Amino acid sequence: RLAQAKQSSHMLNVVWNDDTVSKYSYIYLRDHCLCSTCYHPTSEQRLTHMKNLDLKVLPSNVHVNDIEGKLSITWDDGHVSEFDSKWLLSRAFTDKRDDLDNKEMFVQKGVKLWYRDFDIPHFSFGLVLGDEQSLLDWMEALHKYGLVIMSGAPRELGQVHRIGSAVGFLRKTFYGSSVALRSEQQARSLAYTGYELQPHTDLPYYEFKPSVSSVKKIRINGCLGGSSKF
Repeated sequence: RLAQAKQSSHMLNVVWNDDTVSKYSYIYLRDHCLCSTCYHPTSEQRLTHMKNLDLKVLPSNVHVNDIEGKLSITWDDGHVSEFDSKWLLSRAFTDKRDDLDNKEMFVQKGVKLWYRDFDIPHFSFGLVLGDEQSLLDWMEALHKYGLVIMSGAPRELGQVHRIGSAVGFLRKTFYGSSVALRSEQQARSLAYTGYELQPHTDLPYYEFKPSVSSVKKIRINGCLGGSSKF
């Protein structure tokens, strides 16, 4: 059970009733705020965008309700976040994570991390499907950077299947082999709403490794939305 919370320069130290201590960075807690402004109630997905977060965010006030087992944080911008003890305990960092600073543990050989000067590789849909060397270059760039942009695909449906089949077999998910995304009133996923989606990984809670996801935008004159932001 929560006993108290102590602030440091960039971490919140939560003390439990058995005197053990769990550490949480401020930006981690702010990014995981579960209020109705930051968290979609029906799809249970976050609405907070990383681009809008202050990486140097600090709490102006921290309060522990030991009876209800809740931690309340008022941030320096006035936003209030509340976390219960069960949520905090299940996400507690331990001293065994000291190796998190070792980049070699998490970056595969041949993979390049993105920085501010990252230039997304561009490929022609027709060339990739019609030339084996272009297909190889596209696959190598996808492996190296994890993101490529392909232009020039026909507007008709089924083009995602064509590019996927040029490499191997399409793997079905609970969506099927492909899915058309449209805005719905009672959406069970943010993908079916008009909300802007922040950068994310699809299906990590259903599959160990989501592999490659292909997304095609069909442009319709006079209609807005559907654009990707990088």
